[in-house]
Amino acid sequence: MKSNIVVFLYNGFNQYLWYDLFLLPGEHYVPFNNLEEFNKKIEIVKNNDVYAQKIIRRGHEMCDTYFNIDFAVDYMGLLLQEYQKFIRT
Repeated sequence: MKSNIVVFLYNGFNQYLWYDLFLLPGEHYVPFNNLEEFNKKIEIVKNNDVYAQKIIRRGHEMCDTYFNIDFAVDYMGLLLQEYQKFIRT
């Protein structure tokens, strides 16, 4: 997301992924469900610079906010506190 390209992400995963907590489809990345939809959306992005730049800018902002060492340390601390609730006997 920090590479100045529009990110496309496949929606067909059957599980919850880590980025589902942070990233919003249509704001931080372009979602797609199959190859046909991907081809249509890539044409939309190619023909709409304003939309492409919006996705890129919001992706950068998200990375700057959440994908840094300070946030990672704080987030891991919160996760450990949550897990501790489950392992206490």
